[in-house]
Amino acid sequence: MKKSILYTAGALAFCELCIASPAAAQSSVTLYGAADEWVGMQKPLGGKTAVVLGNSGDSPAFLGFKGREDLGSGYYAIFTLQAFLRMTSGAYGRYNGDSFFSRNSYAGIEAPWGTVTAGRMATLINYNSVSFNPMGDSTVFSPMITRVFNGVGNQTVLGDSDWNNAVRYVSPNLKGFVGSALYAFGGAAGEAGQNKWSLSAAYYNGRFSSSIVYQTIKYNLTADDLGASVAGLTSQSVAEVNVAYDFSLFKLYGEYLYLKDNVKLGGMSNNTGQVGFTIPVGVGTVKGSYVYSENSQGTVGQGKTRNIAALMYDYPLSVRTEIYAAYAYDHFTGLSSGQTLGVGILSRF
Repeated sequence: MKKSILYTAGALAFCELCIASPAAAQSSVTLYGAADEWVGMQKPLGGKTAVVLGNSGDSPAFLGFKGREDLGSGYYAIFTLQAFLRMTSGAYGRYNGDSFFSRNSYAGIEAPWGTVTAGRMATLINYNSVSFNPMGDSTVFSPMITRVFNGVGNQTVLGDSDWNNAVRYVSPNLKGFVGSALYAFGGAAGEAGQNKWSLSAAYYNGRFSSSIVYQTIKYNLTADDLGASVAGLTSQSVAEVNVAYDFSLFKLYGEYLYLKDNVKLGGMSNNTGQVGFTIPVGVGTVKGSYVYSENSQGTVGQGKTRNIAALMYDYPLSVRTEIYAAYAYDHFTGLSSGQTLGVGILSRF
């Protein structure tokens, strides 16, 4: 089963190109994205140290387009297309063979009763893991993103960080409450039971925010591929609880994730917790995160634990550009420890 650090979806638009005509005065198309590179030292778990010029240290580099057309009476037609970029080589995608618009590719309708979209979209686990994470969607230095999408010892959340052939509903904000549902079809004839689905509920009230997410999958990338990749694996279930509180002088984050692989002759479960913080220091921000993960049962990777800690300082050079320095430590029982140290630049447009 291919494992790679997977990127999360969702980004802010910083530059808007409006295309208007007498027939479509309320339509707009936005071009936006981010460029991120870093340089430093990296030693993977069980590996050797190397000097690295890398991609997406603070946030994934990507190019995006999105559109919104006013249909009247509170209804809007929308679309989003986003492609990951590897700045050091000029290639698209997270890895060779990744699809061009692998970050997001969907269209839908915004309405007073909520938003419905269809296509390739970020999972609710992905979205919430990033939202309640002091290091956001950093794919290099964020302990929680590393743990969730690049696990070892059968600790990975399967099914990719975005789902193909998916339909999503997001409710309107109801006094701070927002509900979401996501379903992905197997996409193969006779495979109606090969599905992925997820539900989430979030609450936002001033300085306090929280969410709960549940996800289950019966295939990874194509129908019937779970059992082919891992013998006997029939499905995987994941539950996540998140909380954050802003004390003004600092902000605290907490996450708990429970994962269970359902195997014909048994199963394996895993418990993961994160504590994190952000502290304004001058015009910049110090970010910290610690993750502890442990397999609680099963025959594969039984008793294995993982500890990941990271510290980052972001310094804004302008509204759109910042430089950063970060260090991450990674330890998994049975393997030599990993470390990553680097400095980089992130520019949004």
